[in-house]
Amino acid sequence: MKYLFLALGLFVSVIVNAQFGVYAKAGTNYSQLYITRGEGEQNGQGGFGWQAGGGVEYYTQFGFFLYLGVDLASESFKKDSSGIQGLQSVVSEYSYKPLFINFPLGIAYQFSLAKTLGLKVYGGLTTQVGVGGNVSQRTSYYSKDTTTGTFVKVREQNDTHKIQYGKNSTKDFRFDLSNTNWGFNIGAGLNFNKSAEISLLYQRGFTNILPGKDAAPEVNKLGLIQLDLKLYFPKQYYNPHQKR
Repeated sequence: MKYLFLALGLFVSVIVNAQFGVYAKAGTNYSQLYITRGEGEQNGQGGFGWQAGGGVEYYTQFGFFLYLGVDLASESFKKDSSGIQGLQSVVSEYSYKPLFINFPLGIAYQFSLAKTLGLKVYGGLTTQVGVGGNVSQRTSYYSKDTTTGTFVKVREQNDTHKIQYGKNSTKDFRFDLSNTNWGFNIGAGLNFNKSAEISLLYQRGFTNILPGKDAAPEVNKLGLIQLDLKLYFPKQYYNPHQKR
C-alpha cells in the first residue's frame, strides 16, 4: 500500500510541477458533408451538434506544446440524392446523427498577448471512431405519366435505425458508415490567465466516411467546426521562465 501512496504522490508532484496542462472541455459543433464522388445528383447539408471531453498539453521552453485530446461528439448532417431506376425516378433523403469519439493530436504554439492573455494556434490529425447514433431515410418513387409527361409520386418508403459502422458492406449486411474516419485539424484559442480558454477547431476528413473507403463508388467526406470552453487543471499550468 505504501508503494501505491508513493506512486500517487509522485504522480501528483509531476503534474503540479511539470509543464502540463490538463483540461476538461464542452461546446457545440457544426458538421458539413462533402460529396466528392457519387452517382446521379447528390447534395450534402450540415447540422449542429455538441461535444464534451478533455485532454492534456505538454509545454516546452520555446512556446511550442504537444496536445492530445478525446471527446464524445454528437454530430448531424444530411444528404439528398436522386436518380433513374428503370422507368422510375427515385429521390432519397438521408438524415444522419452519428455519435463519434474524436482523438485530436498535434503540435501547437502559444503567443503571449498580455500578462493574462495568450493566443494558441493548433495543427494536427484527428481520428473519429463511430460508436452510436441513428440515421433516417425517406425514399420517394416517381413514375412518368404517359398522358401529361410529368412524374407522379407512386409510393414512399421511410426507415429509421441505429447506425451500423463497418469496413465493407455486403449483400447480406449493409453498413451505414465506416467505423473510422481520419482527417486533419487546425484551430486557435484565446487563453485567459492560463486557466480557461475559448477555442475554435476545424476538422476536415480526408478518408471516405462510407464503407469501402476509396474503392467505394460513392465518396463522402466530413468537415467539422468545434467551438469549446476549456477549463485547465491545475490553474497557472505553464510558466515560460520555469527551469527544467
